[in-house]
Amino acid sequence: QVTGNSSDTEYAELYQKGDFEFAFSGTASKLTVGSAVYIVDDQTVGLVATTTDDIACGKVVAYVSATKVRVRIDGYAF
Repeated sequence: QVTGNSSDTEYAELYQKGDFEFAFSGTASKLTVGSAVYIVDDQTVGLVATTTDDIACGKVVAYVSATKVRVRIDGYAF
């Protein structure tokens, strides 16, 4: 449960396992599959050299396009 002020209550879904599609910071290729990726923002992941805080969020399991990858978060999410 995410709580705002006293009159608003919002709920958020929390996923701890699964594969999710994200935008990719930089240019993805088939060679990106198997790489660990890190959070860039709320919809983008990147390789360690392209992020500021280097928070790991999963591994690339599929190349979708030069700008999108599918990431498995199993073992990375709390």
